[in-house]
Amino acid sequence: MTQNLRLVGEKTLTPADSDVVSDYTLPASDINGYNASNYYANQMYYAGDETNGAYYSWTAATAGTGTSSVTSGDAPSSVCPKGWKLPPNSGNGSYTNFTSAAGITNSPDGSNKIRSAPYNFPYAGYVDNGSLYNVGSDGVYWSRTANSTNYAYILYFYSSTVYPASNGTRYVGRSVRCVALGGSLEEDSNVAVRVQPVLTIDATTDMKELASAATITTGSISATISANTAYQVMLSADQTSLKSATVTDTEIPASSTLQPGTNAWGIATNAEATAYAAITNSPTVYYSSATGSGTPGQTVHQFGIGASISPALPAGTYSTVVTVTAAAL
Repeated sequence: MTQNLRLVGEKTLTPADSDVVSDYTLPASDINGYNASNYYANQMYYAGDETNGAYYSWTAATAGTGTSSVTSGDAPSSVCPKGWKLPPNSGNGSYTNFTSAAGITNSPDGSNKIRSAPYNFPYAGYVDNGSLYNVGSDGVYWSRTANSTNYAYILYFYSSTVYPASNGTRYVGRSVRCVALGGSLEEDSNVAVRVQPVLTIDATTDMKELASAATITTGSISATISANTAYQVMLSADQTSLKSATVTDTEIPASSTLQPGTNAWGIATNAEATAYAAITNSPTVYYSSATGSGTPGQTVHQFGIGASISPALPAGTYSTVVTVTAAAL
């Protein structure tokens, strides 16, 4: 989801409309409580802020199934809609996989990225001991996985840090984001098929010209994506400079400034390949043209690339390996 859950009111959730194994009634909104006298209190609070959403104890977030008997593994239910669940602590749908695929690093840049479009995780804060804390400075989101008797795994971030697999006390009121299952299953159908998300990449590089110091040499990275789900395509390189196996003391650095007669290379930022951006070590979204391949579900993404060289650059083949990442949204 791209918004925090704000399911409030004393509603009864059923297996027909929610991720519950049996009927569960949401508690009334109340900021009182949320303390260590009861780690398994069934509590929810909504301050009326649509962006920050509601705050749930882990028992409430797991629709009453996160009891003291669940000391590890996943709670069987959640307050998410049918077809959605609380993220697990690891594997498909987890915050760890999400932050890795989206290039959200444990850094100030990662914190900015997770709070920006298209993800929009706000600093919603949390409820503890009857008060709302750290709104505007902390983001804390439940998973469905227990860490121990009194703790469960959480996504936690602030201005300089992103922890996708931290842990927190169960009685604290925290935010909820739900993750979609890989397909829908109508239990009252005669035939039901669950379709998992498909996302595959076939990538090739086309840059065959002999470089000239008088011009910018251009080419492209072509990636054919087969997908039945929304995604974004990103590029990265462990070695950002173009290097030669035979020339050890010279390289062509990644740069946003390409000028004939200077050593530089970059990824085009527009269709005309008149401006460039330097590639980085982290998966990053760059401009690409997208066309159909003639095969249903396939899209060809073309990333323009350019290189400029100085007249004194020693002869050789200068190269790097560019990684194409396609991350499901």
